[in-house]
Amino acid sequence: MPDLSVDAEELRAQVRIKYREVAVAPGATYHFHTGRDLASRLGYDAEAVAANCYSAVMIMADAIKRAGGTDPKKIREALAATKDFPMLTGKLGYFSATGEMYMPLEVTVVKGNNFAGVAVIDDTSILAPAK
Repeated sequence: MPDLSVDAEELRAQVRIKYREVAVAPGATYHFHTGRDLASRLGYDAEAVAANCYSAVMIMADAIKRAGGTDPKKIREALAATKDFPMLTGKLGYFSATGEMYMPLEVTVVKGNNFAGVAVIDDTSILAPAK
């Protein structure tokens, strides 16, 4: 396997430069794509993307509420303590020590015009492997 290591400081510097460029000239043409157009190009279902975005906002709102404000450290702690959070796409179990989201995955098939559940993958070694 090729070495895909990245110099974190160099990456941060490059991201800062790009963010500054976008902030100064938001109407300019850039080489990266974002948002709904990118999701569509990549073949993601718009409704699934919307559901995940909604759930992400709700998880963050819940963490801010439990943190008692907008202190970043307290919000991180509240996020890390999140368990059994109801999302539109299922229940988030928890976040692993490495920050990976653990959520059982339902395997479905289409029969006729309906989705039918076949199995649930609930193995942490597959869904949230240790790093």
